[in-house]
Amino acid sequence: MIRALRVKSQTWVRLASAAGASFVLCYSIFQSGCDQAATRPGGAEVSAAIEAVGANPASAFAWCDAAEALWRAGQEQRARQCMRRARELGPNVPVVWLRGLHCDLAAGRGGEVLTAAVRILSLTPAYDGILFKYLADLGTGPARVVAANCGNSRALRSYFLHLAEAGRVPDTMEAWRFLAQRRLATDADAIRVVEALVRTRQGQTAQAVWAAHKAGADADYPARNLLFNGGFEMAFTGSAMDWRIEPAESATAVRDTVVRLGGTASLRVEFLGKENVDYRNVWQLAYVPAGSYVLKCSVRTQGLTSDQGVFLRAVDTGDPEGPGVSTSAVSGGTDGWRRVSAVFRTEKGRTLRVEVCRTKSRKFDNKIRGVVWIDAVRLVTAS
Repeated sequence: MIRALRVKSQTWVRLASAAGASFVLCYSIFQSGCDQAATRPGGAEVSAAIEAVGANPASAFAWCDAAEALWRAGQEQRARQCMRRARELGPNVPVVWLRGLHCDLAAGRGGEVLTAAVRILSLTPAYDGILFKYLADLGTGPARVVAANCGNSRALRSYFLHLAEAGRVPDTMEAWRFLAQRRLATDADAIRVVEALVRTRQGQTAQAVWAAHKAGADADYPARNLLFNGGFEMAFTGSAMDWRIEPAESATAVRDTVVRLGGTASLRVEFLGKENVDYRNVWQLAYVPAGSYVLKCSVRTQGLTSDQGVFLRAVDTGDPEGPGVSTSAVSGGTDGWRRVSAVFRTEKGRTLRVEVCRTKSRKFDNKIRGVVWIDAVRLVTAS
């Protein structure tokens, strides 16, 4: 086989003029190793790979095969030179870069792995998850990953989502800051950060992230109102720091742009008379530092039955079944806009869940029916 390779050497030399200096370099490596290939570890595999390259020297995959064979045979330097040639022949082929990355990964060459990963990320999203795992395994921190991919917004968002889903909150925040500074962050990105922070009981940071992301959207938030979108002027984003509506069989809740106290919208909750419902399906989270506060809103009713009406309740997320604080309930018939409020004090910072509630009635005729409108919901420092 070695003799046959030497016979082919003249063909290789003729190809070199078209293939460039890197081909000549790799050919010389092969030629110098021909006499020893059969006796070295993995020699048969290396010889077969050399023959395959000789038969198709323009194939990036043939050069990858040769590089891997040399790597397994312990000839790392030659393997790296062959892999370099493979990348020259297939600069836009993700698998070529990935095969070289695996060799660099095995050798613990973090810098080369990062370089290859950046190239692959620029070509395809198909390998995002495994690449991010490789970088984490090598200890490549988010600052380096983000900096290396600063021109690739798709890869940056994918990396951010990977960190958020993995629950790596400090790393997620680092990637988030980069996205936010460059105005690349979407509502969905901010919501993921908020969710991650809330899960780890970092309500104050979650509120700061949401406020920074939505700066200018609600002029009162959070300096003059600790509840975002308290007037229901904007479509709900789905954030825990905005109003969330959970489905219920016995009631519907929507933004109403027809009936409102002021502005352009209110919240409309219609009870369908199907059951004696324990309702708390519209809510949002708010962080309050130690101090005294007022929770208040305006409520209007139409044809509301049952002795148990609708009210606002604020409860500590650390004790969701605790007593919390509640405004007075509005119940019975039809009435115009009425203001309700509750004053409370907390001795330490807390993340509160502020929710629209109705508790079950003990009366026989207790299936609630009717419509409630709520507007101008505020959570403010008590004067």
